[in-house]
Amino acid sequence: MDSSDAKRLGIHLLVWGADWPEPAFDLPRVLATCRELGFGGVEVPYLQPVPAAALRAAAGTVRAAGLWATVSTALPAQACLVDPDPGRRARAVHWLREAVEAAAEFGSPVLAGPLLAPVGELPDGMARNWGPAIAPLREVALYAAGRNIRVCLEPLNRFETDTVNTLGQGADLCGAVGGGLSLVSDTFHQNIEEDDPLGALRRHLKWVAHVHFSENHRGPAGSGHIPFPAVLDLLRHGGYRGRFVFEGFNGRVPALARATRIWRPGAASPRAFAEQTASALLDTPPGTAS
Repeated sequence: MDSSDAKRLGIHLLVWGADWPEPAFDLPRVLATCRELGFGGVEVPYLQPVPAAALRAAAGTVRAAGLWATVSTALPAQACLVDPDPGRRARAVHWLREAVEAAAEFGSPVLAGPLLAPVGELPDGMARNWGPAIAPLREVALYAAGRNIRVCLEPLNRFETDTVNTLGQGADLCGAVGGGLSLVSDTFHQNIEEDDPLGALRRHLKWVAHVHFSENHRGPAGSGHIPFPAVLDLLRHGGYRGRFVFEGFNGRVPALARATRIWRPGAASPRAFAEQTASALLDTPPGTAS
């Protein structure tokens, strides 16, 4: 990865856990590790309401570390944009507007994530139609645009959602919303759902405004079979100008492990995970994990 691409590569804070506003998370130490390993930024998970003062403090800590931030979110259990219940759709819109405000605080150009239904919520019968989500997504996208933020929907694999699993389905939804919605390209989900992951990315790249790199088994970069150099080459030559975030998860956080079906840690420690990823993607020598 050359120096210009390296500046656009970040790592998800979920490698360390989900409770970043809490003092036990030790955000300054985590950010110092990210900077030391050569990452240009971090992705901040907005998974629970965070007081405005805590948001401002965390955003200031990220800026002081010399890193950029993107923000991702996922819907809570009581919220769903594809549910016929207008109450659940309204709660989803309220949540996403709060997440937009969090993204604005961090200076994130995107709000990314699985925005249609809670991760792992699956119906008993056939897949749900995404029709009910069109109007509320348009509303959220317009709200975000007023803050210079692009809303980016992440297609998930069939084991985590029933509604939008492929980039092609996501592109169709973006078209129905009317141009205010973009996509997250995630190599983990594409490895499961796309017949030709690179071909699908090439065909639908115009809709992609954010990229998640992730191994086929959610481990550190280089420990699986995702061809990251080929993906990066396609993005570079296809004109992609956004950021790349390596998304990993801390298998030691029970709620997070259940949601993402991670039953074993990908590395000996979060730092070891980040070091191996940096070594694979940035060609930096790994140091001593701690």
